[in-house]
Amino acid sequence: MITYVAGNGDWTTRVIEPHAISYSDAGHAGVRAYDRLRSAIRAFRVDRIDP
Repeated sequence: MITYVAGNGDWTTRVIEPHAISYSDAGHAGVRAYDRLRSAIRAFRVDRIDP
């Protein structure tokens, strides 16, 4: 489970199943994971995950 801040500033708690770590062209680290709330594979920026 992670607590995550979306691009619009809203905080949400998600249950995810990580699949891969990736980097965007802008250099942001991300986690590609199955998001149980959305029932889909999503990308989460690591710097937006609350430790």
